[in-house]
Amino acid sequence: MGMNKYLVTLRINGQLIKTAVHANSATHARLLCQYQFGMDCVQVAPTQIHSEG
Repeated sequence: MGMNKYLVTLRINGQLIKTAVHANSATHARLLCQYQFGMDCVQVAPTQIHSEG
């Protein structure tokens, strides 16, 4: 099973930034962002982006 792509909205240095994260689940995507950018960085829960074919 391949990884899924998630859209995550982060707050970094006071700015909202949308980014795509490859992870096994939405929880995994959130944990990856928290590990890299800090516990309070995730502003909008990760939502899966459906692959284009």
